Amino acid sequence: MKICSYCGKQIDYNHTYCSESCEENTFLFYKNRRKFQLLFNIASIFCFIVIMLGTFIGLLTQELKYGLLFASPGGILIGIIYAVLPYYGLDEQIRYKGIETSKKTVRIIGSVLAVLCTVCFVVGFIIPF
Repeated sequence: MKICSYCGKQIDYNHTYCSESCEENTFLFYKNRRKFQLLFNIASIFCFIVIMLGTFIGLLTQELKYGLLFASPGGILIGIIYAVLPYYGLDEQIRYKGIETSKKTVRIIGSVLAVLCTVCFVVGFIIPF
């Protein structure tokens, strides 16, 4: 059996989607993915640079605190972006599990990343290293 491209339900081989709403949601998903592509790429590059600079500062100063305080906002931002714009799941996952499952997974990963980086940021202020 084949699965619906959006919701992941099993369907027969003659169809691509299980309903018209899944077809509309799939087209909307890919439209939004193209729409936010530039914003996502710019934000990802910026956050990656901030995280790398924070790591570099932490290594240069040999102070974990400064590295955490500088790198954590980049991780928080990229986590929030993944949670708000879950259009960038793995295409393999989309193909085998459907778009809905991929969006949920990306939102969970983004939320966990944002929470962990927030904890690191707060720990950088509280605990003296």
